[in-house]
Amino acid sequence: MDIRVDLEAAKKLMGELYGLPHATNHIINQWAADTVAMLKRRASGMKKSGAGRKTGHMARNIGMTNLKGQGQRKLVIGTGVGNTKEVVYARIQDKGGEIKAKKKYLTIPFPGVMGSARDYVGAFFIKSKTGKLMLCERKGKGGIRPLFLLKTSVKILPTEWFSGIVNPRVRDLDELLTPDNVVKTAQNMAGGD
Repeated sequence: MDIRVDLEAAKKLMGELYGLPHATNHIINQWAADTVAMLKRRASGMKKSGAGRKTGHMARNIGMTNLKGQGQRKLVIGTGVGNTKEVVYARIQDKGGEIKAKKKYLTIPFPGVMGSARDYVGAFFIKSKTGKLMLCERKGKGGIRPLFLLKTSVKILPTEWFSGIVNPRVRDLDELLTPDNVVKTAQNMAGGD
């Protein structure tokens, strides 16, 4: 009696089962990379508020890291993650809030003003008719150019540049990690149907 057993289908199924963790990793990594790309586009496209200049510092410093250990996974996305630098104003631009001067005043540059207030050695303070304190410089004969508005605090409106993208994307990730989708991804990775 000659008995032959075709184990190819079983081997393929076992390969797909062993591939489930890899498929899960693939889904999460792709989701994270897409999310970071979306955040970078959003941060680089934000309109500047006020007179400050937009440098792209925040967009350049959004990253991700995928930590695994002891049967758990932790995905971290934001500034100061991976090989990026922390951007201290990223959270307040997302959530909004009040910024208070550490010393006496915040110096808010007027349009076209570059550098910081300390760069303007011959500058002087004046109070406008409405009571606003400004740092100015002399221009020509009797001319005055306002450089910085001085305030003890400013309110930043929320832009939701981060939470407005990440919160809906988390719901998308829940859908991507359904058992059916993970199995389908594992099958595709194994070259199956």
